[in-house]
Amino acid sequence: MPYDAQALGQLCARHGIPYIIDAAQALGHIPVDVQALQCDVLTAPGRKWLCGPRGTGLVYLKPGFTARLQPMTVDHVSCPITPTGPVLRQDARMLEQSESSVALKLGLLAALDTAQAEGWSQRFAAIAERARQLRSALADVPGLRLHSLAAAPADCGIVPFTLQGHTPAQVQQALLQCHIQVAASGMGFTPLDMQARGLSAVVRASVSAHTTDADIQALVQALQALSAAPAR
Repeated sequence: MPYDAQALGQLCARHGIPYIIDAAQALGHIPVDVQALQCDVLTAPGRKWLCGPRGTGLVYLKPGFTARLQPMTVDHVSCPITPTGPVLRQDARMLEQSESSVALKLGLLAALDTAQAEGWSQRFAAIAERARQLRSALADVPGLRLHSLAAAPADCGIVPFTLQGHTPAQVQQALLQCHIQVAASGMGFTPLDMQARGLSAVVRASVSAHTTDADIQALVQALQALSAAPAR
């Protein structure tokens, strides 16, 4: 029986199991409440739905959970030297190091400030609306098959598909020639799910709060033209 993230949090909390969430495809995409999730740790990169620079990320640590962590490496920031010897910090900075890019951090801060100014609720609603529009528009592409799970909401901003006669990598490269960026995701990204559904790779198109009608139309037209072209 499948569980959602909140149900898993309740189960883990009931049995004292550490609960760590990779929120790479959630933070900035949909509302995320660590209290409701009851997670001990939550991580996410800054470059995805937060629209920050590549090489940045965020981590949430539940108060008190740091006592159970042992960082792989430490320096004078995560483990300061005191008169009595090195002492590991007991907050989230125990996972930080002194050598880091200030410019990247400022870039992430600027992205978060922009999202805050625009309004998180407005961004979530815009992503959901564009996702619905994209799924509806892709229905007009011959040979295209959507691969969203039946239980997945129609307003999920990640839209996986395949195009008959063309591998996901070929679709990605063809769209890149039209200045359209999508991802070709292989089995290594979600091996259990893909194996269960007999998939080896999919094209993954993702909308954002700033995706326009023209963007969606350009993608659909490019896919229609590719569908009509002979397979290589």
